[in-house]
Amino acid sequence: MISVHKCSINSEELKIILSSSTYFDKEVVSGFYFSKEGSAELFSFNEIGLVSAIDDGEFLELNIKYKELSFPIVSIFFKSNSVLEDLVGLLFTENDAVFEGSFSRKAERTGFLHLDYFAAWQINKYFRGSSCYICSSRVVLGYKAVELNKKDLLLEVDGILSSTDSLINDCVLDWHPRKNKEHLQVSVLCAHWHVKLALRDRLGFLEVMEKVKSSIITISNFYTPSYPITLSLLMYSSYFHLLNKVEECKAVAYEAADVFKRAVKDSDFGRVTLFGELNVSQKAAHYSLQLAQHASFSETQFKEKVLTSFRVKGKVSERLYGDFKFITNGIE
Repeated sequence: MISVHKCSINSEELKIILSSSTYFDKEVVSGFYFSKEGSAELFSFNEIGLVSAIDDGEFLELNIKYKELSFPIVSIFFKSNSVLEDLVGLLFTENDAVFEGSFSRKAERTGFLHLDYFAAWQINKYFRGSSCYICSSRVVLGYKAVELNKKDLLLEVDGILSSTDSLINDCVLDWHPRKNKEHLQVSVLCAHWHVKLALRDRLGFLEVMEKVKSSIITISNFYTPSYPITLSLLMYSSYFHLLNKVEECKAVAYEAADVFKRAVKDSDFGRVTLFGELNVSQKAAHYSLQLAQHASFSETQFKEKVLTSFRVKGKVSERLYGDFKFITNGIE
């Protein structure tokens, strides 16, 4: 069984470190990439200067200077006893069919934060399929950048998410979250305000939140997009509540409740997963209305509401909560 010891990534290079004992006879580490002609071709690490392998006897370090490459890396593996064993899984999905089978759902991805970021970045740059899947990969890219919390990556993804409108315009209306034009529009915005918070960019955060609000009037069916809309509006009502802006908080909360009501009206019992996710929208709208009452909440109670709005969890959400408190500190 091949296991990754450690990964790291910055805006220039992906590094994968494995225990040398993984490699039996320490034979050549290789990989596939797609050539400009579209065919899959084999390369060996150290064969080209931008892809290298270093073995110090204890660890095997693979380095990919991905920003300088003119092709996407598809997969990495090593050769042992004439058998090719996969190392990190599929790193690039060339077309719609491959995307649907290897990247569309979280369970199908590599499971490594840095590699999932790398895979999403490659889709964003090289993908030849539907625009809706590029938009979906950008949503993943946004949340992975927030989890990695590296300023150079966050700034790059901030720019990528800012330039998604033309791609969304190429999408269609569909019930599926990975294909639905209206859902993708607000999903990208939801990921974007997470990035703005991580950058502690208050003005950028407010700009994205206003885009979420203005997008609501363009929605024709709320069943699919209610999830990211209500989470975003919960965050926005939390912002206004903390600043003691009563009327603004109430206006946003009422919009969240209205979105939930319209999502229930638009619901389709045949789409069971989406029906279950209405629970998330209901909770977000409920918390927003509680904030709009402007009752006095303990820090723990208020924090619970803010954390509910985040699409990232655990220590990452705790850090993002600190970023949220930072951008509201000292504002009248």
